[in-house]
Amino acid sequence: MKPEHSENQLADALTDEPVIFMGCTTTEILTLVVINIGIASVVGILVAIASLAISSSLAIILGSGLFFGGAFGLTMFALGRLQSIKEQHGDHYYKEWIHLVMSELGFADKVLNESARYSRGRSL
Repeated sequence: MKPEHSENQLADALTDEPVIFMGCTTTEILTLVVINIGIASVVGILVAIASLAISSSLAIILGSGLFFGGAFGLTMFALGRLQSIKEQHGDHYYKEWIHLVMSELGFADKVLNESARYSRGRSL
């Protein structure tokens, strides 16, 4: 009787990062959160500055509301979008796309390749 899982399948499954929310991994979620907090903070500050002419309390309410609500809303939208893209194109679509763009621009050799010092078979 042949076993269901081979050692190779088990090793490959252990190296993959687990999906925790909306089909996304922890790294993807944290990346989207950081990006969207940056976007929401810029928009919140601009709206707060623009609404200072009306009232300072309105500026605080609008600025903080856009910051917190915008960061949450943008993150949920981006997670949903990323989930649908991952369902259509596979798990590593963006990673492969970034590698392709970087190689076309000529940055791939400098950024993506390992250093000769750390590659296998070579001494330090």
